[in-house]
Amino acid sequence: MTQIAIIVSPGHNTEVETYRELHRVGLDVKVFRWNEDPTQILAAESFLIPGGFSYEDRGRSGLISAQNPIMQKVKEQVLNGKPLIGICNGAQATIELALVPGDANNTKALALAKNKRVKNGEVLGTGYYNTWVYLKRAVPAERTPFTLLVPETPIRVPVAHGEGRYCTEYPELAKLLQDNQQIVFEYCTENGEVINEFPVNPNGAMLNAAAICNPQGNIVSIMPHPERGIIAPVTHMFSSLKKYLDEKPKLISFAPYTLTPLNTDPLKYEPVGTQMVVQETITDNEAYTLSNTLNKLLEKEIKLKRFAHFEIESPATDIEAVRKSGELYNSNKEEETDPAVNPTSDFALLVRYREDSEGQSKMSHLNRHYNTSIANLKTGTIWLFKDVDAETKKQILDTGLFYNINSQIAYEYL
Repeated sequence: MTQIAIIVSPGHNTEVETYRELHRVGLDVKVFRWNEDPTQILAAESFLIPGGFSYEDRGRSGLISAQNPIMQKVKEQVLNGKPLIGICNGAQATIELALVPGDANNTKALALAKNKRVKNGEVLGTGYYNTWVYLKRAVPAERTPFTLLVPETPIRVPVAHGEGRYCTEYPELAKLLQDNQQIVFEYCTENGEVINEFPVNPNGAMLNAAAICNPQGNIVSIMPHPERGIIAPVTHMFSSLKKYLDEKPKLISFAPYTLTPLNTDPLKYEPVGTQMVVQETITDNEAYTLSNTLNKLLEKEIKLKRFAHFEIESPATDIEAVRKSGELYNSNKEEETDPAVNPTSDFALLVRYREDSEGQSKMSHLNRHYNTSIANLKTGTIWLFKDVDAETKKQILDTGLFYNINSQIAYEYL
């Protein structure tokens, strides 16, 4: 029997070293690809979703791979108690599958938002970042199948991601994660001190969280890479799994809790300043992927278009300078347009990140290098669904494909 199945989607790129490290500790490993018969994984005792950039991180990191039938079958298995670890992009998929934090209603209560490197209250940088960090096990060894043999001393391990910042809009969740011992690993110093700022915390994650499990402890979402080389001794996580599968020791477990529901409906959009709407003049791969995924989920043919949206608070004389700067779009492959929304038959969503670091960065750059006087610049994405009725609109929103309220805000764009 396969002890652990590695589930690979297009764009994953660490399955080879993951296989090597799992095999090194004596596990019987098999790799399953996204387009294989999902029922083939049923005999596996545990599962791993590896790192990489599945589907080029289109939509959100881990979003599209989480919709694959094989991943839905994994979800069924782990909700019945089989162990699962998601590493980096795999961790992002566990969030999109709502397996972590794992409340009783299967609520998508976390997001892995864009990195934010903060020190002394100042944002030093955002986006993709790779480095070595220290982690410490923040739970008893018996909390998960992956911590049984992990030492208490800090462990040096690599991180490499652009969206690794655990965050939530559920006000009670932070305390629940702490009370239920769901913060499996914390970012710390070489001496084990937990400091909630860069460089100790490399991405701004809440509670210095590097890994979070579900209440039962069988599912772990971890952003650092324990599989990257024998010099990263978090390989003990894999020998822990071997011990668990061989001996089935009793784990510390907590009962699922029920989070207070939040309103996830889009807000009404009220524009401020000047709007610029931009579309690609070449093939829009992101729109194509989201459209294809949506149509498969709903078993309908829905026409979908994507536009970049900019809202600029600035004197009118600055707008032309902004256009000519090339900072907001590349005129060789993009152009300003009117999304041409039909209010009687179309549905349009404007989605923004709650912390719009991209907009603030562009505003700062324009003001500094082009002598503009922009007071505020917000970036977003318009998703335009053509010819949809009220029922289909609700189905679209229910898929959760187009925004995660823990890191994004959605507006009904008219």
